[in-house]
Amino acid sequence: MSMRFDARRHIKILTDELPRELAGIRLQNLEYGLQRLYDNQFLNICRVSEGNYKLRLTMSGQKLSIIVEIPESLKAKKRST
Repeated sequence: MSMRFDARRHIKILTDELPRELAGIRLQNLEYGLQRLYDNQFLNICRVSEGNYKLRLTMSGQKLSIIVEIPESLKAKKRST
């Protein structure tokens, strides 16, 4: 099942796990950069577990996989409803 990459949604998923003061830093530039990389088929991003994300960047045939781990100490408190 293939979905259209939406940098804004993926950035929101990543930044929802961070405190608001860290999440707001230059997000528009990051969204634009990620969207361009994705549109040109250089970037794949997926959530591997809660708070952990895999970003795969492919340039010139070389693949670089980065696991982004958000430490417990930086995660935003889950809002109870």
